[in-house]
Amino acid sequence: MLSVVIPAFNEEANVGPVVERTGRVLDGETWIEGYEIIVVDDGSTDRTGEVADALAARHDNVHVVHHRKNGGFGAAIRSGYAAAAGTYSSAIPADGEVEIEQALNLLRGNLDADLIVSRRDRPPVLQREMLTAGWHGLMRLIVGIDLRGMDGIYVIRTDLVRDFTLRSNTGLVNLEILMQCARRGVRTRSGIMRTSPRLSGDSKVTNLRTISKTTWEMVKLRMALRKDART
Repeated sequence: MLSVVIPAFNEEANVGPVVERTGRVLDGETWIEGYEIIVVDDGSTDRTGEVADALAARHDNVHVVHHRKNGGFGAAIRSGYAAAAGTYSSAIPADGEVEIEQALNLLRGNLDADLIVSRRDRPPVLQREMLTAGWHGLMRLIVGIDLRGMDGIYVIRTDLVRDFTLRSNTGLVNLEILMQCARRGVRTRSGIMRTSPRLSGDSKVTNLRTISKTTWEMVKLRMALRKDART
């Protein structure tokens, strides 16, 4: 069984089409033994929560977790994985940029793995390439981790990820998960993830507020890692 977590913050125009399409695709995949879709409404101030509840009312395998206040991507991921009941879990965005086929492609043929990571494969855009390179450089400088080849989505065994103690409230939570998997020496495979254009609206990742918050969480993670090393 596969649990698909969809973190959503102010995505009222996108979450419906993404959930409906995800369900249609998974209905046709007879090699998986069932699925569930968990929408995490992360304190949205628009109608995202209402749309998600309407989807859950129509589909038995769609569930919704509500945050009273916006906690951040990491908080949404933690809530989604905590609610997951599948053997494997993966997370895709509510904006349609990563479709469920990408997670299925990673999982197919890798059912002996605990973690399947991916690298992004997308047409080169100078501005985004420069941003990605800078981000990876900052990650290496502050945390000491090189994410090249692991910057896409991943599929992970649910019981494994639920055993982790995760601190980050931003997208840095994914780095924490990968680091903890590396420490435990879990069986890891890799693949490629392709992206699609966002359905509508603006990205909530490539803005100064999110970048600043994530950078600060990198610093806190580095301090936590040093503390753990001393103890």
